[in-house]
Amino acid sequence: MLTLWKAIGIIVGVVVMFGIQTCLSDDQINRASFPKGFVFGTASSAYQYEGAVNEDGRGKTIWDTFSHTFGKILDFSNGDVTDDHYHRYKEDIQLIKDMGMDAYRFSIAWSRIFPNGTGQINQAGIDHYNNLIDALLEKGIEPYVTLYHWDLPQALHDKYGGWLDRQIIEDFAVYAETCIEKFGDRVKNWITFNEPHTFAVQGYDVGLQAPGRCSILLHVFCKEGNSAVEPYTVAHHTLLSHAKVADIYRKKYKEKQLIPPTTLKQHKELKIFSLAGMDDGNSPFTSIKDALKDEKRIRYFNGYLLNLLAAIRDDGCNVKGYFAWSLMDNWEWAAGFSSRFGLYYVDYKNNLTRYAKDSVQWFKKFLIQTY
Repeated sequence: MLTLWKAIGIIVGVVVMFGIQTCLSDDQINRASFPKGFVFGTASSAYQYEGAVNEDGRGKTIWDTFSHTFGKILDFSNGDVTDDHYHRYKEDIQLIKDMGMDAYRFSIAWSRIFPNGTGQINQAGIDHYNNLIDALLEKGIEPYVTLYHWDLPQALHDKYGGWLDRQIIEDFAVYAETCIEKFGDRVKNWITFNEPHTFAVQGYDVGLQAPGRCSILLHVFCKEGNSAVEPYTVAHHTLLSHAKVADIYRKKYKEKQLIPPTTLKQHKELKIFSLAGMDDGNSPFTSIKDALKDEKRIRYFNGYLLNLLAAIRDDGCNVKGYFAWSLMDNWEWAAGFSSRFGLYYVDYKNNLTRYAKDSVQWFKKFLIQTY
């Protein structure tokens, strides 16, 4: 039976943060320290990873427009190629397998399924994600799919304002149901939205992310927008879209009622999946050799997982999995390529070659343990 994540994370692609402790050494916890069946994975998103923006019928997104608008991206880059994951997904899946990860969270590009946001389905987009999902399963890696990771089809924004209009609720529901119908025989875990607070505020309040709307200082920073109204409208329509998809899903697949988001202690039956990672903080002039020595990131992962384990053991939180953000260095939105979160270093000057950072070896050691 298909299942939606019964957690706050169903809306946000949840990032659960705890205080970092580094008093224990790396070898004091490993996979066996966690409950049996606990999921360890890594993650990505379509616009940050795929590239191939003009291939196989993909439609334009608000991030294509935003990243090609002068002055919006810190390093003046764009997401046209990124990691070329669209063509190299088999190679990248092998990297996940080599680490010993159980799962891979990725997002589907809405504009690859419906280039205009609605209307005729683009079969090439369906074929691509079918191939990606099948390749994951062949390697024993469970797919976790995010339906919306900020890349709204530009056509819907142009037509009626996208998330600013209630029509988006119906269009998102059609898109989501199409994905579930096409991929749901193999995908058992779905996330509706990744961090809606971020795209509502950054996109429609302060204008630092797509579509770049705000009214700060009488539109000095943005040509259009209303910071006092629009982020709330976007958040409202996002929540209604989530509710509609959840309702469709329940009726179609006869799932139980979803529990409304509340405190973890009130509803310990909620299944929480945590996602977190960190930028390595290196300058653009850091050599590859030095960038691969990411001891700071290793301390972060160790401390984060120590506290996540404490939340499970001491507080009774029903945390079922952790996704390390991210699999590779990628195009980090308004920061462009200036910010690196990856377990694998990507050499953007040399054919996008992937190099394992020391944190990859740390995860291999961590995950090789058995129960």
